[in-house]
Amino acid sequence: MKRPFESTQTDYTAATGRSETTPWLQHTRWAELFRNRSLEIIAATAKLPASQWSRKYLLGQWQGLDFWSSAETEAQLQVILRGLDLMFDRTRATLDRTPYISRCWLNTYAKDAFWPHGFRVIPSFKKYLAIWKRFICFVFRALQYPSRQRKEVYNLRLGSDEIKMMQHILYLVGQLQLGEDGDISDKSDSEGDEPYSQDWHDDGEIPSDPESSDTDQDFNTSTDEDEEIGIDQMSDSEGSDFSLPNGNWLRVSEALFQLSMMFWTYQDPAGNMSSSTIIHFTAVMGIRQQSLAFHSAHNCTSELAGLIWIGRLLFLEYALPVYSYSTLVYEWPRRDHYPSQPDRLDAIRKKYLIRGCYTPLGEIIELKAFARSIVKREGIPGNLSWDPDGKSFIIGHNIKFKLSEFCATHCKAINLVGERTDEMMLGLEVDINTDEIQDDLTCRKAGWSFIQDPKNKLADTWEQLRDTLRSSSFRGKPFIKGTDWQVDTCIAYLNAGIDLSKLTFAASHLSGGLPGRGTEITTVRYINTTPAIRNVFFRRGQMIIIISYNKARASNNYAFYIVRYLPRELSESLLRYLAIIRPVLSFIAKQLKVPHWSDSEFFFPNPHGKNRYLTSTQASSILRSLTQDLATPWTLSSYRQAALAIAKRYISKLVENANFYSPTEATNPLRMFAAGAGHHPRMLLTSYAIDKALPSRLQPELLEMYYRLSELWQDWNQQYDRRNAESIELVSCSQKLDEAYTDPELSERQPKRVKKRNPATDGDIDKLGDGFIYNAQYRILICASCGSMIQPGGETAHFRGGEYDMSSTNASNFRQFKNESSLRSYFRVAKQLIVYYYRVVFLDDGHFSRDDNKHDMQVPQDVIEATSWRQKAMQGIIYALRRQDEASRGGGSSGGGDREGDNDDAELKCAIRAFYISLICHTVGSKPFRSPVLSFCAMLSRKKGLKRQGDAEQRIQCTWQEPGNFNSNLSMLTWIAQIVLFDFVCFKKQDDEDGIPDMIDDICKRYFQQMTETPFGHILQWRLYLFVASRTELATYQARWSLDGETVDFFYIIIPAPNSSEKGL
Repeated sequence: MKRPFESTQTDYTAATGRSETTPWLQHTRWAELFRNRSLEIIAATAKLPASQWSRKYLLGQWQGLDFWSSAETEAQLQVILRGLDLMFDRTRATLDRTPYISRCWLNTYAKDAFWPHGFRVIPSFKKYLAIWKRFICFVFRALQYPSRQRKEVYNLRLGSDEIKMMQHILYLVGQLQLGEDGDISDKSDSEGDEPYSQDWHDDGEIPSDPESSDTDQDFNTSTDEDEEIGIDQMSDSEGSDFSLPNGNWLRVSEALFQLSMMFWTYQDPAGNMSSSTIIHFTAVMGIRQQSLAFHSAHNCTSELAGLIWIGRLLFLEYALPVYSYSTLVYEWPRRDHYPSQPDRLDAIRKKYLIRGCYTPLGEIIELKAFARSIVKREGIPGNLSWDPDGKSFIIGHNIKFKLSEFCATHCKAINLVGERTDEMMLGLEVDINTDEIQDDLTCRKAGWSFIQDPKNKLADTWEQLRDTLRSSSFRGKPFIKGTDWQVDTCIAYLNAGIDLSKLTFAASHLSGGLPGRGTEITTVRYINTTPAIRNVFFRRGQMIIIISYNKARASNNYAFYIVRYLPRELSESLLRYLAIIRPVLSFIAKQLKVPHWSDSEFFFPNPHGKNRYLTSTQASSILRSLTQDLATPWTLSSYRQAALAIAKRYISKLVENANFYSPTEATNPLRMFAAGAGHHPRMLLTSYAIDKALPSRLQPELLEMYYRLSELWQDWNQQYDRRNAESIELVSCSQKLDEAYTDPELSERQPKRVKKRNPATDGDIDKLGDGFIYNAQYRILICASCGSMIQPGGETAHFRGGEYDMSSTNASNFRQFKNESSLRSYFRVAKQLIVYYYRVVFLDDGHFSRDDNKHDMQVPQDVIEATSWRQKAMQGIIYALRRQDEASRGGGSSGGGDREGDNDDAELKCAIRAFYISLICHTVGSKPFRSPVLSFCAMLSRKKGLKRQGDAEQRIQCTWQEPGNFNSNLSMLTWIAQIVLFDFVCFKKQDDEDGIPDMIDDICKRYFQQMTETPFGHILQWRLYLFVASRTELATYQARWSLDGETVDFFYIIIPAPNSSEKGL
């Protein structure tokens, strides 16, 4: 057969140029295959038809004309897809009846090397089936066009035998459309299926890890690299309930299987597999449906893995079918017909399935291997970008996460579970101490859990709630009237139980630590069953969820365990839910004889009763519903990506470097014990003194590691949410002042200028200003321009010679006690600051006047930023003072006069406190004198210069303050700011004194340290500079040597130098 895309170009590289494509496209040659062809039409041809399509389907534009798929073809595809479902149900039944060893050989790439990982149904099988359905739709849509047009549009040639088989299938489809066999009931559960027609990679999310499928076998046949994921769903497959269809449905399904195998068993005489229709379809899958560009190597691996999985499934049916194919021209015998089934499978496997064979599957294996080699060399494409402030990030295509919303959602989920649990307890108080709950992590008795343990006294606790139903009501309606159950109330209670079950999943998933995969977290059991042990346990007063799967087993004692500790508050709510509420829900359902309601051993049952546990799609919808108020609702995959991104950036800094099984410190107790026993620490922990109350591979050391991880995750979320709430509370103080002071006369006065805060510097408290370098080793700050150190650390030996220390090494405590004279000076400066702001900023004239000849002259009011917060605070001060004046002019009224005066004083104090806080909590960025405080400091730096009493002009001139004298003014302002901050925090936290230190620490980190671009950040830096200047500057009373060392200048008197011996003295 002639190659379908032969080209006159003999040198592909010369035609396209290496700079115009990637190594992946150079290898696949997809660009050459579809050159001068419409990628839009090709990609649209491979789409699955929607169920509502009943008319012709526009594929795109070809040579200026619309290119359609006929309505007849689209209707035929609907029937063909149903036939494919029947075909795959049959292949799954065959897989279900195939021994494990045979499935391992089926899954082995190498010719003779056994790979001990059985081929099986995996969680992604529905997406994999959709790939083959897209292939069938592609070839049947292409079939409706003449061969010449297929060549021009698709560069595709179908074999004559393939065309005859496809025409036979269309004939059978026509018989079904005529209604000869009627309709067949749809037993497939479509709920939870992904929309097949969408492009998997156009949603902005990274596709599933190719290592998560059974097709990802390492080619050295090592068993240490790849792990089987999730849970083995063979026991849950539909194969055990499969029965063959009848009539034309059976004929269609068997004909579709024969057509599929014709494509899979194709072999080119020259060994050139590019002529295979399946290999041609790999290029079609490589087209992005939205951008019409080709996928990268990384994004192609998942679909190639899906094709490999489909090929193996069909080849198993081809080699060892459970049922014979009796409707074909040549009957295909079932597996019992072969004298040796392993030999039959081995013959098919070596001919079609091993690596290096000249078949479509062998070609796809090599294509996927090449793609993975590129991924290993280039790395996985990035899918996340952090905002510069570190408080939000974007995943994929505009899926934005804000840390404040992220942490708030964690708290919200836990609180909602507590509220709903309290509501469903109907006011019943049950005393359950979670610290006393005992559990056995090794008990495998079917139907047993910590609830059934007699020591915990929980088995019959639910009866207390059951007995209260007769006299209780739910949401205002009684459960029972007379002797009759009220159906509306009971149904509402059952629906509330379903909603609570969804919330328990969300809260457990969000708060248990780093999130797992959907197939892990939705199949959690809380009761032992005959084939499996439960996943929910109690330990140390907390509920823990143990998943027996881990891809990185070598890093944690080769254990297949992941442990997630739930918060105590949530654990208490979930215990009441499992021990009390769920049994009552089952009791009510039995009383009403509700269909499809059954007691499930799964922690998160399916709300629709069609499956025993939540599907991944339902789990994603729960998260989406919980976060529907956010800009971008979450899904399982997006939340997993977000949680891991946060953990890598923030939680990693909190985790101690602890390696339980291979400690490196010589003083580590385990290392010392192991040395004394003559063993490696791993051997000591895994082979000696094994606690039989725990699984052998889940000993206390590993549990402690998971406990620390869960605790760090929960603490970080709570602390970040609390800090964010306090920050919002601080900023909203101005809004509260606006509501408190509503004097109409003052409201008419609008601020002259309200400038926006600089978003580039707002909140950027940990970054250094331009021109400074911070040395973390010696904890010093260095000026880049002059090289001087302005903040020394503990290593004074590294100071530059001859320079003085600019600050003390050890920080001193805040000195709250001052003598009376000092307090008067300090408070005088604080009052002057208010007066300065009132005169210069608040008043319309601005106090300072301009020279008539200098209209562009800048005065302080032009530079100072008048924020709405400060203006409202000043209005509040004036408003409170006016009320006091009015009260004093009204005379001393009897009765509540004292109380009114106290209220006026409290109002004035609150306004003054808010004003000072507005001055302190302010970011100035690169313009320090936008701050009224720093502008006031500039005024304090000037003093009157009185040299001659008789010179009147000289009396009004000013000079600069000496560094030491001016530093005292900065000290006064600093002390005032500190005492005001402390008063403010105590006022805000008067009902929560334990939160005072944390709030003080947060405010000081933001606004009161030398590294911040805030008013007092600058003041603290100025004090360091002034301290150095005062130590190095010569005062007027100091004697100075001349450069030649011959004279001394003392008060402008030149004194000859003494002799050398005296000079030495």
